[in-house]
This record gives sequence, C-alpha cells and structure tokens, in this order.
Amino acid sequence: MESAISEHLTLKCGLQMKNRLVKAAMAEHMSDSDNLPTELHNRAYAEWGRGSWGMLLTGKLPLCMVLAIHE
Repeated sequence: MESAISEHLTLKCGLQMKNRLVKAAMAEHMSDSDNLPTELHNRAYAEWGRGSWGMLLTGKLPLCMVLAIHE
C-alpha cells in the first residue's frame, strides 16, 4: 500500500507536484553581511533540488527587515 505523501498533487493554480513533501523556508544563516544569498545557498538548494521534495519554499525574511521597509 502506497502512502498518500507519495501521491501526485495538483494545486489550484495548476502546478503539479510529484509528491506531497514540502521543504519550508528556514533560517539557513548562510547570507553575507548584507543579507544577500551566497554560494552556500546555491549549493544547498541545488542539493535539495536533487532530492525527492515535491516543493521547495524559499524566501524567509527577518521580521525586522520587513518592518524597516514599511516605515
């Protein structure tokens, strides 16, 4: 019997996922002193992309930066 997590999923927007595994955005602590992505990000997401994830979410942004933009 196959687990539901391994089943394909089509989102309302039409995006098709090969399974229901989702890696959420995390605090990787790999950015440079200007909070920009580095080669570490490229390598990490390339490795995760070769894995069996159905979706990789990116874009974690510290709340203090969001507040600073809206001030």
